[in-house]
Formats: sequence, structure tokens, C-alpha cells
Amino acid sequence: MYLRDYAHKLKTIAFFSQCIICQQITGKGLCNDCQEALTKESHTNKRQQLIINGQPIIFYALNHFEGLTRRLLFLFKYQNNHIAGNALGLYLATSFKRLHSLANIDYILPLPSHRLRFLVRGFNQAEILARHLASTYRIVDLHSIKRHKYTKPQAKSSYEQRQRQMHNVFKQKRAITAKHLLIIDDVYTTGATLKALIACIQDFSENHIEKISVLTLCHA
Repeated sequence: MYLRDYAHKLKTIAFFSQCIICQQITGKGLCNDCQEALTKESHTNKRQQLIINGQPIIFYALNHFEGLTRRLLFLFKYQNNHIAGNALGLYLATSFKRLHSLANIDYILPLPSHRLRFLVRGFNQAEILARHLASTYRIVDLHSIKRHKYTKPQAKSSYEQRQRQMHNVFKQKRAITAKHLLIIDDVYTTGATLKALIACIQDFSENHIEKISVLTLCHA
């Protein structure tokens, strides 16, 4: 029994010392070569402006949804590989520091996950990514807004279906006070989910928010 446990520990140590993509020996989950490859998948122009209910929202998508970015997200979301999630979180945090227009962020809101999806998956990927941006000066809010209506995975829906099924998906429970609120999500596709969340925030009259921005890992 002790021998089996010892072998398992050795296997775990060996796994953690290898890059999860290319198996190159490294002291971290993603080797330098794969980190560089991830950076090369970034958008040239990461910044766009969205208009939601007449309010300008600055939106950033770091990477294209392809190659290594897509593979890491698949490992993280559908195979519960938290080493991949940590690698993406570190990449998000490093990229965030270069976005000077987000330097005054004081409040971070991960895109809420429905409790049923959380139970099935075991985690909310937006929350894990957001925690890499946490600091003494930034609040990561997990409780003010809930996703109270379950919707099927957006990837399996048409554009029209996505717009319809996101109606009244979110419900805000308590007010948010922020100079610059940052919403975090992993993938931006049609924007239906983010628009529904922002509309929910805009409709809650007790909020005191000067500015809203959005940061996602990639744009599909």
C-alpha cells in the first residue's frame, strides 16, 4: 500500500514538472516555448467599443480562439485541467498589466455561472481567471449578481437563439459601487451573455458605477 502511494506521488511530481502541451521538462505547467506560442495568438487590435443601451463599453479580447488558446481552454473547461486554467490565468494577468486603460480598475465581476452548471463542472472558469487579477485594491465580487435561469451551452445555439434565451438570465441582489468595473469571461462569441449581464447592471438603479469594461481571453 505504501509502495503504491509512493509511486503515485512520484508520478504526480513528474506530471507537474512537464509542460501540459508538449511534455517538455519545465518548472511550471506551461513551458517557455508554449507560453511564447500563446502570446503569438494574440489580437493585433485587442480593444473594441460596444454600445449597450446607449452606454459605451470598452471590450478587450486578448487572443484568437484557435490553436493553443483553444486547446488550453478545452483542457480547462471540459477536462477539469486546472494546470491549464492556471496557465491561462497567468497569461490573462500578464496581458492585463499592459492594458494601461484598465490601470484604475477597482472592482472585478466574473461572469456568473448557473448553479447547475457549477455543480456539473465543479467550478466557474471566469471566477478562476478573475482571481489572478485580485489585489489589495480590487474587489472580486461573486455574490451581487446571480445567473438564476439555466441556458443550454451557447456554442450549440444560433445567433437568434442566443439572443432570446439570454433574456432575464441574470438577477442582481445587491448594489455595486465602483469607479471602474471590469467584467471577466473566457470566450466572447456573439456577446449575448455579456450584453445581458451589462443590461442587468444598467437596470439596477442602486448601482453607482462610473465606467464598465470587459476583458476576455479570446474572441471566437
